[in-house]
Amino acid sequence: MERFANVDDGDLNDLLENRDAKNTKNVIKMSVNVLRDYCYQKHILFTDFERFSKEEMCSTLKDFYASVRNKKGEYYSKKSMISIRYGIQKHIDKIREFDVVNDPAFKPANVIFDAMLVKLKGMGLAAPTHKSPVSEEDLGKMYTYLDVNTPCGLQNKVFLDFMIYFCNRGRENLRELKKSDFKFYGHGPSKYVQLRDHSTKNHKGDSAYDTESQGGRLFVTPSNPLCPVKSLEKYMSHLHRIGLFLAAS
Repeated sequence: MERFANVDDGDLNDLLENRDAKNTKNVIKMSVNVLRDYCYQKHILFTDFERFSKEEMCSTLKDFYASVRNKKGEYYSKKSMISIRYGIQKHIDKIREFDVVNDPAFKPANVIFDAMLVKLKGMGLAAPTHKSPVSEEDLGKMYTYLDVNTPCGLQNKVFLDFMIYFCNRGRENLRELKKSDFKFYGHGPSKYVQLRDHSTKNHKGDSAYDTESQGGRLFVTPSNPLCPVKSLEKYMSHLHRIGLFLAAS
C-alpha cells in the first residue's frame, strides 16, 4: 500500500471549497450582495470592482465602510459590520488573492472601518444581543411533550438533549452527525457519552492553535426516566449501522 494518496486538481479544489462551513458561505454571499448593491448605487460595475487595482479597490472600500447602511437606511451593528468585512475579505482573496484586511495597501480603508466601529460603539450598536435563556419551567414543559415511545418524540428528545448538553448552536450540523461520532465510556452509574470533535461555526479546525476538544459530555442519570444516555442508546438502536444521524429507520 502506497504511503501517499494520489490527488489531482479536482481533489484540491474540492478541499478548498469544503473548508468553509455553510454559515460562512452564507456570510460571504450576504456581504458580496451588500457590496454589489453599493456598487450599483455608485454606478460601478461589480465586475469592474473585482478587477480594480489595490489602490482603486481600497478607495472604494473606504467610502463603502463609511456609507454602508441596511435596507432600512439604518446603521449596521458592530458585529454585522465585522461580518460584512470578513465576507468581502474571503471573496476578494478567492478571486484576486488580495487580503483587504491585512495587506498594508488597504490600510486607509481599514482606518475608516475602525473609526466606524468606534462610532457604532458610541451609538450603542456594539453590544451583542443575546436571546433569553429557556427557563427550567419551560424546559420541563418541552420534555413532557417528547414521548420517547414514539419515533418522532424520541428523535426530538435526543436532538434537544444534544443541543443542551453539548451546547450546540441550535440545529447546526445535526444532519451531518453519525453514530460513529458518539463514544460511550464507563458502565452503570458512571457511564457517559462524549462527542467526537466536528467542524462548527466557532470551531472550523483551520487554526493550528485550536487543538483542544470542544468538550461536552452526556452523563447517565439512572433515576431519571428521561435519562439522556438511555434515550440516545434507544434512538441509536433504531438507526442504520452507518447511516446519517437523522436517517431513522
